[in-house]
Amino acid sequence: MGEWQNSHYHKCLTEFYIVQVGWIIYTELAKEGTLTLKYVGEGENTIVKPMVHHNIYMSPSTITHVVKYGVSSENIDWFGSPELDKLTKHLKASELVQFLDN
Repeated sequence: MGEWQNSHYHKCLTEFYIVQVGWIIYTELAKEGTLTLKYVGEGENTIVKPMVHHNIYMSPSTITHVVKYGVSSENIDWFGSPELDKLTKHLKASELVQFLDN
């Protein structure tokens, strides 16, 4: 069974997610409240810009690499996004299947 991570955003850092094995469902919440879900498969990647609230659902046995880059003026540049957690944490793998072919 897969698992959701914790929704968050960064004020300054950019994240580069790379899927080595398996797949993830990447979610982001736009400023106007639109929820986007995107399948990212083996050998694929996605980039998350600063201030974008995002989360990933990681399938079992998935291996990812995350590169964070950019200049942060703060010691910690990770901020929780409870509003995105409310929209995603309850979604089960069976509900995410529709995104696997996209």
